[in-house]
Amino acid sequence: MNGLHPAPMCAFSYAMIRGKSCVKGIQRQRDRRWGPVSLREITEQEWLMQAEKRRETAQKGKEAGREALFFVTALCGTCQLAEKMLEIVLASGPCIPVSKLNINYTPILRELWRIASVPCLIVLEDGVPVRQEYAMRSVVDLSEWLRV
Repeated sequence: MNGLHPAPMCAFSYAMIRGKSCVKGIQRQRDRRWGPVSLREITEQEWLMQAEKRRETAQKGKEAGREALFFVTALCGTCQLAEKMLEIVLASGPCIPVSKLNINYTPILRELWRIASVPCLIVLEDGVPVRQEYAMRSVVDLSEWLRV
């Protein structure tokens, strides 16, 4: 060594260099503070039934609110990367609810919203799509889209 000290590293960089997943550490912290981090996987029928219940409550004068649906396939590497980024966003603070659906088993929603590829993140307001994103560029972009 030539007398120079290495630059200080953040915990994320250190964990990545050591080959450990930082997401697990974030998930442990989140479990203590806000509850589970992982995306909740639901079926198309479950979501359609929930949407119908939300419509009924909206007719009674209550707002249905915002939510996001994350469409993936099982063997998609880009989907897995986007899912990890979403888990980081969910662990970082309050976000709208996000549910994960397998595009292969959602023919009604796929045709209704003309989903062209995966991964696809659709942000809904009162059950109506207001944003449809295919490119999950960064954690910062995702957190802006999913902010409460």
